[in-house]
Amino acid sequence: MASLKNLKGFEGAKAMLLKPNGSKPNSAVSEKEIKVLSLEEKIEKNLPYSDGDKKIFVIDTNILINDPTSPYNFGNNIKVIAFSTIGKELNNVAKNTRRSSTRYAATEAKRTLHDIIDKGVDQGVDFSVQPVCLGKGDHDLIYLMGDTSLKKRRLKIDSDLGTGDLNILNTAKFYNEIGRKKGYQTVLVTNDLSLASLAGVNDITAEDVKRGSVDLDKITKGYHFCTSDEAISEAMKYMDKSPRLIPFERVSKFDFEDRKIAEIPHNSYVIFVGSDKDYYKKVDSKDEVFGTVIEDLPNITYRVDKKYGVLKEIKYKKPYLTIGALLPKNLQQYIFMNDCIDDDINVVVGHGLEGSGKTYVGLAASVHLAERYLRDLDNKEDFTKPKQKNSGSKNYETYSGEIEDIREKLKGFIRLSKPILHPEELGYQPGDIDDKVRKDYGSFTGAIESLWECKSSKNPRGKISYSDFEIGNSYNIINYYKDLKDITESKDSLFKKDPTGFLRGANRRKGVWIIDEFQNKYPWEARLFITRVEDSVKVIICGGEHQVDSRYLRDNYNALATIIDYIQKTNTSDGKRGYNSFPFTNSVEFKHIERGKTAEWGTGLDAEEYKNK
Repeated sequence: MASLKNLKGFEGAKAMLLKPNGSKPNSAVSEKEIKVLSLEEKIEKNLPYSDGDKKIFVIDTNILINDPTSPYNFGNNIKVIAFSTIGKELNNVAKNTRRSSTRYAATEAKRTLHDIIDKGVDQGVDFSVQPVCLGKGDHDLIYLMGDTSLKKRRLKIDSDLGTGDLNILNTAKFYNEIGRKKGYQTVLVTNDLSLASLAGVNDITAEDVKRGSVDLDKITKGYHFCTSDEAISEAMKYMDKSPRLIPFERVSKFDFEDRKIAEIPHNSYVIFVGSDKDYYKKVDSKDEVFGTVIEDLPNITYRVDKKYGVLKEIKYKKPYLTIGALLPKNLQQYIFMNDCIDDDINVVVGHGLEGSGKTYVGLAASVHLAERYLRDLDNKEDFTKPKQKNSGSKNYETYSGEIEDIREKLKGFIRLSKPILHPEELGYQPGDIDDKVRKDYGSFTGAIESLWECKSSKNPRGKISYSDFEIGNSYNIINYYKDLKDITESKDSLFKKDPTGFLRGANRRKGVWIIDEFQNKYPWEARLFITRVEDSVKVIICGGEHQVDSRYLRDNYNALATIIDYIQKTNTSDGKRGYNSFPFTNSVEFKHIERGKTAEWGTGLDAEEYKNK
């Protein structure tokens, strides 16, 4: 790899002209005949003319961290990187950040820049005045600017800028003046709102990066209402048949909110509510109001099967009876729970507002799946039948076989992942991995504790009926664990902490994998997670697009938004990468906050900020 100190041009342009053989100009030549070009003139000389359809993109450091390959992704246009400044900032991020994914991104960005430098060396480029050609086009060029080669431009306002931002803004102004002469519009590409504002004050266009982001306005919510009474009349002709399948052609002319049935993604839900607005409000409401119509849902809710061109009845008619003593409080929880326990769905995403119950529902469903797994094992091994029928209460000691053997089979069945630091960043804290990351798993622990209290006491909202899920009461997980700590922290606990920094090269073969706060991972990390599992694993992903905690991520640029978009694309497009090949995913948007009035009030704090982004 080339050393920057040996690269021609980074020490500043020489104030002399060299002959092709590298010798100094002939002293016999008059100085008047030798014109020493300025830096601006040299760059302008090497810049091809534009017909007005090309741009010069000056790329900020945060863009490279967002997407390390971004220099290759601005089409057939001119790209500019203030190399000295950005190189230093990338080094600082790589050395000092506590977030492993950010450090990885900074390192990858540095690798991209070095690859560009190597290309320039092969092309014999004088980096101070000549661009490196990235592709085949005449305009697919990139300039790497050294700060020593750049004269400071006079800015209208710069008092709020640090040295790095000042150099980048100066670079943009420098190319803005040169580009106008050759038909270019110069654009500073940055996610830094302060830098973008100061660019505008200095007559420089600034834009946020668009590539890689997801258009959240085009993401469907996972369910669609049909308010046509005529559609219901048509559907009712098939509702009494078994199995209940409604052909697309019977309802193709009716509207399901803003689209026709053929436009709705595979595995989404449709709910026939009719034109009764009061009934529609009850179905789409929450808590007590929703509870008045919950038993109607199995009759009016269908899943879209684009593979066979039918609407099919949902698999589990009574999830409200409930899983883990949890009664769904709104439609989104109801259909998300159906997705979580349906064997035909391998990957389900619950996204939306904080406090809406995404993680809690996912945990309840995962316990149910563990109980179903235990039943399936029992059918093969007959190890959970009672030794003898005692008159007392059934507790875990009344079961045949060794309890340790049963718990060994359930060990780590439910994996819990969150964006946790990379192993070396945990430092020399005492204890094993569970001890080191325990403080970061507070949200999981609280939900499990609440769920455990429901399972170990009378459910105030209705009796538990495992028979509705083909599971007998003898498979209640609580029978095999003494207390909450035993189920979460013992050597053979049901729940296993699975920090995201440990997943490279991992392979998950069974059980349930819950990934929470997925919005705090980079888009390219979605692939890392999803490719870790075999088909026998249920993947439940939770997160809120608007709860991004990293300065390098946004609500429309993160792993959560990426996986939702990918699910929608594969569930909409037929073919090799469409629903015919991958018919086992779905995503559901949560819209009702169930945590309480305070939490609901608090969500308005950033509403205007998000609206204006």
